[in-house]
Amino acid sequence: MNYEALYTNFLEEIVHKIPQKTRLVNILADILCISKEAVYRRLRGEMQFSFQEAMIISRELHIPLDTLETNNSHASKPFKLNLIEYINPAESDFALMEEMTEIMKSFKNIAEPEVGEITNILPQPLYVNYENIFRFYLFKWNYQTNNSIKATPYKDIIVLDKLKKTQGEYVKWAKRINTEYVFDPLLFQYLVTNIKYFYYVGLISHEDAQLIKQDLLKILDDIDAMSRTGIIKESGKKINIYISDVNVDTNYIYVATPDYHLTIIKVFLLNGIASTDTKTFEEVKRWMQSFKRQSRLITVSGEKERRSFLKEQHDLIDSLSQL
Repeated sequence: MNYEALYTNFLEEIVHKIPQKTRLVNILADILCISKEAVYRRLRGEMQFSFQEAMIISRELHIPLDTLETNNSHASKPFKLNLIEYINPAESDFALMEEMTEIMKSFKNIAEPEVGEITNILPQPLYVNYENIFRFYLFKWNYQTNNSIKATPYKDIIVLDKLKKTQGEYVKWAKRINTEYVFDPLLFQYLVTNIKYFYYVGLISHEDAQLIKQDLLKILDDIDAMSRTGIIKESGKKINIYISDVNVDTNYIYVATPDYHLTIIKVFLLNGIASTDTKTFEEVKRWMQSFKRQSRLITVSGEKERRSFLKEQHDLIDSLSQL
């Protein structure tokens, strides 16, 4: 075992958890009961964290010491697959969710953090506060990840209060960041097609389909309001929404500040592969720019395209009334 590599990765994990240095120093000083200068000496490498200090940090920041990679992180790209159990989440699952919230919170004093997302499903900040859509995504995730022969119907999916609260807290902070979305042109069509499929195989009732429809129409109203003003209502932050003219095959999210980059590639509908690798971030940012060149901006400008797109989606969603 390469102790130096392990210790280096441990320091990188600490910085990944709390990228803003001043906040990191304050937190470490509090949990270790040492001075800020002592923390700075450890982070600069002038002295090392003791084993006891490392254990305290591991516990408080949810860094599992037994899973630290021994590879040199500069010679490999650090990808982390976050597999979260959403129906019956354990404390470790909530810890992963809360980790993302803490990352978003840490940007509150940064002048211009930004989020970009290329997607063929509704972005989480748009649907989490609409229970029927949130529940539908949990239902679909459960349907596709459950190996049981008998599928759990939509009506039996329970959204835990703690899950609502945890995800709602993440969304609250995510909405405080300037955001750009590039939507697959068939985003709502994919969703409506899924709902109809599950209705026809008897897993969603007519009544539940109508509740989902009402939430979808409300989300469409939210998209309309944001695209007309270019503002996220809850925070006053800027938002740009693009409709791609080509289909999105893989969903990408990036979060950027001057000194921190996070990239997430969505997998298994609700999970993601995360990376803080700079080259990965740059590639995804370039991919985003490429998609924007093949897209129509419907925020503030492009009124004709905006009205046409929203009408098409409204008619599509309204077709659920016929179930």
